[in-house]
Amino acid sequence: MVRTRGDAAALAQPLQRIVARVAPDVATYDLVSLGDVVREAGARMTTTTRLMTGYAIAAFILAIAGVYAVLTYLVSQRRHELAVRRALGASAPDILRLVALESVARRWRGAVAVRLVRC
Repeated sequence: MVRTRGDAAALAQPLQRIVARVAPDVATYDLVSLGDVVREAGARMTTTTRLMTGYAIAAFILAIAGVYAVLTYLVSQRRHELAVRRALGASAPDILRLVALESVARRWRGAVAVRLVRC
């Protein structure tokens, strides 16, 4: 490792000659500056980060679609009950609140069940 103040590429040939003269059994190859090494490592990390971000976004979208599908299915199963509630005077916000509270309750029951199974 050599510290320079100027262009590291310009010093590659002189450094190789000096190393060959001082220690002829040591091979010198692939001389790059530390800045280039850091940039290359950063570029790899940036690529990995972007790839993982893409996977995370795809997983999030799939999760949202799954929750929507389950909620839609559950509401369609109760369509007649919700229609009777509406006919008996329940407002749309009341029905929405009922469905939302029951979906949250299902979520919590599922979370508790998962916790019990893991223990």
